[in-house]
Amino acid sequence: MDYYCVAAFPSGTTPESGVAIRLHLGDRLQDCLYSAGNGTIHANNVRHYAGENHCSSFSGVGPAGYIYVADAVAHTAGIVSAIFYTLRETYGTNVKSVFRNVDFTAVLLAGTVMFSSSDRQYLFEYSRLTVTAPGGPGLWFGHVIADARIVRTGIDTASGILLTANTSQVTRAFDHFAGSEENHEIQPEVVSDVVEESDLVGDVVAYNGSSISWSVSKHSTWTGGARVGGQGSASFSISVDELSTWVLTGDVHLNAFRNGDGKHGNIRSRGTISTTTRLRLGVSGWRMSLNLQGAQIMPGSS
Repeated sequence: MDYYCVAAFPSGTTPESGVAIRLHLGDRLQDCLYSAGNGTIHANNVRHYAGENHCSSFSGVGPAGYIYVADAVAHTAGIVSAIFYTLRETYGTNVKSVFRNVDFTAVLLAGTVMFSSSDRQYLFEYSRLTVTAPGGPGLWFGHVIADARIVRTGIDTASGILLTANTSQVTRAFDHFAGSEENHEIQPEVVSDVVEESDLVGDVVAYNGSSISWSVSKHSTWTGGARVGGQGSASFSISVDELSTWVLTGDVHLNAFRNGDGKHGNIRSRGTISTTTRLRLGVSGWRMSLNLQGAQIMPGSS
């Protein structure tokens, strides 16, 4: 049997209420607020804690489950235990995908996981993200068009991967990423990430036709490269402003590259940059190939 603190089902509306809840009931599915089948929940002043698996704070599934939450504090600790687990719509007043002054440690799959069939945004600010999973990236995106900002934030991964974009999504069991072979409707990922006032080490990796736009700005330093994971192709667009530095750790193929420093003095390869540059003329796109000692930036799809 599944357990819920408050549930709304077909044609039902739970009245606005204030609740103080502490959940620790076992390992069965226990969502605090659950809405489905055109049910609607309005909740204010919610305090929720769940320490077991499959215990989300606010959960809504199809068809058309609606949850409106204001002034909430929620904590979850188990596998597949999300703050918001929604397949339809959730409205949280003053709640965004914003992580400010937080210290996260992730041991499964990735640091953050974002997938959807629509546009999504989030922000990491004044925070630290640590990922101990051997192959886990700091940020993972799949089947979504996403915009992200990293401001004064550190990302430390055992894998050496800062960001992954893939044609996949996480399973409900949160035990693996399911690709197009399991769901033919999954589309390639498109992610745009802006880094500000941060010092990051690691690669950005794209799979299966996905694309990554990676902008290093406002006194940031990025040590790493851009590469394709697995089979197939991917595309990368990278920009570095005149106040930031890119320490290139390997050859990269870019579809677009912009540098605020016209002399490219802010790009280093293993600590040294050569003075050799050459221009490539073509029909479209970026046409400069910058040769560095130890690594090089080249135009063209990866």
